[in-house]
Amino acid sequence: SYALMEKASTKTQMVKCQYLYAHCLRHIGEDLDHSYTIFVDLENDADYTDDKIRIRSIYSAASIKMFQGDMNYPYENAFDKIDRIINKDKKNEVWKPYIARHKAIYEYKICKNFEIAEQLLQETIHLLEVTPLRIKYDIYFELGEIYRIWDNNLKNYKKSINYYLEAFQFAERVHDFNLQSASNLGIMLLNIKYNREINNNTLRNIISKTHNIGLNINYNCAIYVKYLTSNKSIPEEIVSYWRKMQYWDLLDLSSKSKSEKCNLKLTVM
Repeated sequence: SYALMEKASTKTQMVKCQYLYAHCLRHIGEDLDHSYTIFVDLENDADYTDDKIRIRSIYSAASIKMFQGDMNYPYENAFDKIDRIINKDKKNEVWKPYIARHKAIYEYKICKNFEIAEQLLQETIHLLEVTPLRIKYDIYFELGEIYRIWDNNLKNYKKSINYYLEAFQFAERVHDFNLQSASNLGIMLLNIKYNREINNNTLRNIISKTHNIGLNINYNCAIYVKYLTSNKSIPEEIVSYWRKMQYWDLLDLSSKSKSEKCNLKLTVM
């Protein structure tokens, strides 16, 4: 994607390539600050009129800040800006499910408003059930996350695992290892939380494959689960790496009790 960006010859090509490059950096998770800077530049660039890239850049920048645990970022302003862009042109309404997903993450991760997040996602999934859109499965994943992290009870356990399985089975069919591995890790954290067994062979496979294909965030979450299941302290060099990379939840929860560690917010960037 960087090579494509170097070869772009028009403004439209450059903008699309910049977005693609930042999107790849965000997925990999190794240079989140640089990715964030590109998204902000695209958001504020007045020399092009592509609402799709502007909308996605705004919520992508916000998603990075949520992942980094930034409590002072103006999230409400970002979502208000997106709403204004959508209201300008009816065709932009196609992005509403994507925005709803990030608003829900903001509500339960930053504001701890689980009820509002649940309502947002349930309303969105109700509208998407009869569509083949891929975003539906990202929202299934987020519902799995909500019910795992929310109050401990058997009802939430069943809801969580069912939503994770919806996301996992889709991801397995289309060979999306990002969503597949995150859903699998969510199921593992859920089972650890409720004192149920996990499949260590599956965990080893996730660690190996995410490392080989460069899914750095998923890889580090899998390493976290590995140490959680072994009841061993996480080595200082790993904790230092998470601090350097601004992997806030991994860093923050690494020193908590085992029950709190199970509430790691996983991320499908």
